[in-house]
Amino acid sequence: MSWSIRIKTDKEVNENDIDNIVANLPERYHGLLGEKMGFRKESWGWHTCVDIQKPVPGDKYLDLSGSCSISGYIACEMSDYMASCLRAKDYRASVGRIRV
Repeated sequence: MSWSIRIKTDKEVNENDIDNIVANLPERYHGLLGEKMGFRKESWGWHTCVDIQKPVPGDKYLDLSGSCSISGYIACEMSDYMASCLRAKDYRASVGRIRV
């Protein structure tokens, strides 16, 4: 079973802004990479404690997702954190409902 949350914004989400946010994530939001904690950029987006989908040019939202068993407990907390980071970069961001 999995979940997803969409963070809606007032303007196009810039990939470089997400790169910067992920590069500065507190350790509690790092994901398990093999036997160590960290984060990694993939072709589809970013692997952290949740998956962050790479924004498509023109999209005014950012999608976060994960599995209920591993990252579900932190879904809302991480979504609120990402929205606050986007707000600090002059986005108007609101967190949608969790979809399971």
